[in-house]
This record gives sequence, structure tokens and C-alpha cells, in this order.
Amino acid sequence: MTTINCRACHKIHTNFESTDWVLSTVSKVPCYVKPTDTIANMGKGNLCVNCHQALSINPVDTATGDSIKVTNRFGSHYGPQVSVLIGRGGCESILDTGGRPTTIPAAVLTNGCIQCHVNVLDGKNHTFKPSKAVVTAAILSIGNIDTVKAAVNTLMLELRDTLVVRKILKKDSSAVIGVSLVPGAAGRSESKKVAGACCNYLMAAEDESRGIHNFLYVKWLLEKSLAALKE
Repeated sequence: MTTINCRACHKIHTNFESTDWVLSTVSKVPCYVKPTDTIANMGKGNLCVNCHQALSINPVDTATGDSIKVTNRFGSHYGPQVSVLIGRGGCESILDTGGRPTTIPAAVLTNGCIQCHVNVLDGKNHTFKPSKAVVTAAILSIGNIDTVKAAVNTLMLELRDTLVVRKILKKDSSAVIGVSLVPGAAGRSESKKVAGACCNYLMAAEDESRGIHNFLYVKWLLEKSLAALKE
């Protein structure tokens, strides 16, 4: 894995002057998991989209028939933060799509990820740890941070335990793609509902924001996944 340093975002040692601190790109990036969709223009945050979105097409949504073979790379392949932010990339083919949220937080964030993760105090925050006050302001319409995270945690635990009973996830799942699957799950065929619900759990877990990036979408995805498994 490449070490994240100054070069990941800036044109370091190009002109050997202040212009080297310019962001390497702010161009819009396509939605990899659903090329027909576009990602809202997030200004400087467009840079983040290059790495922080799911990079593989959801295998369940593209599969034919009622079952699918699980692989070691099963799930929305790493870093799905932007996918969650724009409400895309979850396995929706197994779900009752009624009530699907249409509000996208990214649409109201001028600079997307940077709005909370960098421009917190003076625009020079390179710890990328967001200010609670800034995040609270960004999600004001859906509740406070603690309430949001508690609600998502409850749903994630319920979905995880349901998937453990279905013998696809480990009880002590750390939500790492491939590693989280029970031994022998990779290469085994599963029903699309079980496989899709597992994908949705892994996506919510890999996002790591516990609903903060897009509470309405994550809550909907987890609730509908649970409902699908109970049918």
C-alpha cells in the first residue's frame, strides 16, 4: 500500500515554489460502481473522490439468477466514503426500494470532504479529523452526531448478527472485505438476498462514519437489508 504523504494531494517538487502546494487535481471524477451516475461537483473535494469511493461494481446487482458466488473481494472494494456520501453503491436489487432517500449531503457541501475534514479552523488542518461543531452543522437536519451514530450502530449490530447466523460473516467481524467472511464462504454460492445484505453491511462498516456521511441512506440500506433477510 502506498504511504499517504504530501504528494497524494499536492504538486510537490514540481516548480519548487508556492505553486507546488496547489492541489494536483480538482476535476470531477466518475462514479466507478455505477458509471451511468454522476458525482456532484464537490470543488476541491473532487480530489478525494479519486480514492475514497468504492472501486468495484457490486457483483450482486449485476448477477443473473437467484444466487451468486462469494469471493475474497466480495463487497464494495474499500474506501466507499464518497459512495455513501452520494447515496450510491449499495446493493439495492435485493431491497424494497420504497422510501429510498433522495437527499444527498454532498449537494450542499461546496467542497465535499474538505468542508469537514480540512477547512475546519483555518483551511490548513492536515490531521483530517473533522471538528464536531462543523460536522454537526453539516448534518443539522437529521439530528446530532451521537444520536446518528447510536442508531446506525444498533442497526449494524443487528444486521451483523443476522449474517453470522446465516454463516457468511464471523461473529468477531472486523468488517474487512474478505477477512470478515467465515472460513469457506469464499467460493460458495449464496442467495442474492444474503449476499447483498452482506455487501451492504460491509459498505456501511468500511465507510467508518457510522452514518455521519449520509445517515438517511445508510439507515435505509441497513433497515431494508434486515427486512429482506426476514422475508
